[in-house]
Amino acid sequence: MSLKKPLQSATIVADADGRQYHINAAPGELAEKILLVGDPKRAQLTSTLFEKILFTSENRGYICITGEYKGQRMSVVAVGIGAPSAEIVLMEIFQITQNPILLRIGTCGGIQSFIQPGDFVITTGALAFEDTSTRYVYDNYPSVAHYEFVSELMKQSKKKGINCYAGLTAATSSFYAGQGRAISGFPMRNKHIIEDMEAMHVLNFEMESSIVLTLAALNKSKAGCLCIALNNRHEDKFIEPALMKQREKEAVELGLETLLEIES
Repeated sequence: MSLKKPLQSATIVADADGRQYHINAAPGELAEKILLVGDPKRAQLTSTLFEKILFTSENRGYICITGEYKGQRMSVVAVGIGAPSAEIVLMEIFQITQNPILLRIGTCGGIQSFIQPGDFVITTGALAFEDTSTRYVYDNYPSVAHYEFVSELMKQSKKKGINCYAGLTAATSSFYAGQGRAISGFPMRNKHIIEDMEAMHVLNFEMESSIVLTLAALNKSKAGCLCIALNNRHEDKFIEPALMKQREKEAVELGLETLLEIES
C-alpha cells in the first residue's frame, strides 16, 4: 500500500515505507474505520473490546491500536488534546489510509441547562473557536458532521437508553478563558462566552470537533463526534466517577457499533 497523497518534504514526516513521524504507523497498519479519542487510556479501553489485536504503536503520546471488532477491522487512535494535536494525527492518518471513516469519542461541558452530567451530546455542526482549521479554510467554512453519523449515533444512543442531544458544539482552543473559566489574575477576552453560546442554542464546549469535521470534509471522508457531558456549567455539577466509568465504556461500545453501520 503506497501513500495516497504524499506530503511535500515527505522525508520530514515519513520514512521510506511511509511510516508517519508522529503516530508511528505505516500504510496498511490502520483500518479504514477509526475511533478518535483524546485520552490514551480510552484507547486502551477500546482495545479491550477487540476480539483480536493486529497492530499497536505508541509514540510521542500518540497511541494507535488496530484490531477486529465483530469481524470488522477497526482502529482507535489517541489524538491528545486540542485542534493542533488532532491536526497532526489526522493529516498523518490521511497519508496512510484510502478513505477513512472517522468518529470522535470524547468528553465535553454542557452549556444548556437541560444537559446533565452523563448525557451524550452528538455534534451536528461546530463553531470553530480555534485557528488550526482556519489554516485550511475560511473562517466561515461550515464544520458539519456527516448526516449518517448523526442518525446512527442517535439510534444507538436510544438503544442504550441514554439521554442524548444532537446540535451545535463550540470547539475552543482554550480550556480555561475560552470556555468561560475565570482564574484569578488572568483576564478573559469574553466574560460572557457561556451566556452568548446559550443564547445561540449551542449545546456544549469541547476542543476537537471542528478540526476533525473540517479536515474530514476536505479529505472527502465521513466523520462524526459524540461526547459525554462531564458537567453542567449552570449548576457547576460534575459527573460522579462511577457514572463516568460506565458512560465511557458505553460511549466506546456505541462508537464501535456505529462504525459497523457506516460504509464508505
